[in-house]
Amino acid sequence: MSTTTILVVGATGRQGSSVLTELANLQSSSSEPKPKIKVLALTRSASSAKAQALASQHPSLDLTVVEGDSRQPKPIFAAHPGIDAVFSYTTPPDEEPQAMALVDAAAAHAARGGGTGSVHFVFSSVDRGGEPASWDNPTDVEHFLQKHHVEVHLRDACRRSKGAMTYTILRPVAFMDNLNPGTFGTVFAALWNTMPASRKLQVVSVRDIGLFGAQALLDPGAPAHRDRAFGLAGDELTLGEARDIFRRVSCGRELSQAWFPVGWVVRNVIAGRHVGAMFAWFERTGYGVDIAALRQREPRLQSFETWLHESSAFELPEPLRIKPAMT
Repeated sequence: MSTTTILVVGATGRQGSSVLTELANLQSSSSEPKPKIKVLALTRSASSAKAQALASQHPSLDLTVVEGDSRQPKPIFAAHPGIDAVFSYTTPPDEEPQAMALVDAAAAHAARGGGTGSVHFVFSSVDRGGEPASWDNPTDVEHFLQKHHVEVHLRDACRRSKGAMTYTILRPVAFMDNLNPGTFGTVFAALWNTMPASRKLQVVSVRDIGLFGAQALLDPGAPAHRDRAFGLAGDELTLGEARDIFRRVSCGRELSQAWFPVGWVVRNVIAGRHVGAMFAWFERTGYGVDIAALRQREPRLQSFETWLHESSAFELPEPLRIKPAMT
């Protein structure tokens, strides 16, 4: 059985780490024969503590830490000519340079016959109003717009390759993990609190981004994955509903939130160009993932309550962690 070599960009980040975890889980999830995989965990500093810990965190994976920069990807493919698949994501503010050259390098690698016959590129982007609207709705949110540009560039590169390179585009919504304990979590809650109380927000766990990303990497030819784009969301709720759920599963504790004016200051003064525009878009248009259809496709999709029990960093009462409520 041939070995599939997978390049995971940003392997020490939240999404990259989740992909590594889910690759390991899927490889050991049943007794059925699985394709052999080799993982190249790309990081800008292979000597960092996070990078050095990757192998011990994922002992079941044949994992090699690779130092490199997705902005200058040619040396990565030159040093590793067997790459069959790529997982990539970008973060604000300058997102296009993080992915455009990588897409081009992957396409050139595929054209040279790299890997075991074709290259599959998985890009984690953002939903922009559901399917198929997201293809035609770059929005006025700067980092959404840049992700849209990367999507189109990837799609066009795959079309030009005539089958040598294929893609899966994941379009996650707001991260449940943004509410994890800590300063960022309290500020995100304060930002959410600037929205009208009745306005729902779609959210997804980073665990599920890793799950769907790993599935696409391991089975690129599946109809659900080959040259497909789809949104990822596990729940849709108001902040009040999120607070009620948290209060119930934590035996009466309150979801932490920064002082109310902090949300308005961040939204309108400190980060108005990016965060302010994004929350205005949430109110005006909002995400549009078909959660019911996605859950039918993947029953393990986490709701907000399930995320609190299974994946969040909150210290919940032990009996509730062992026996989470059914949703």
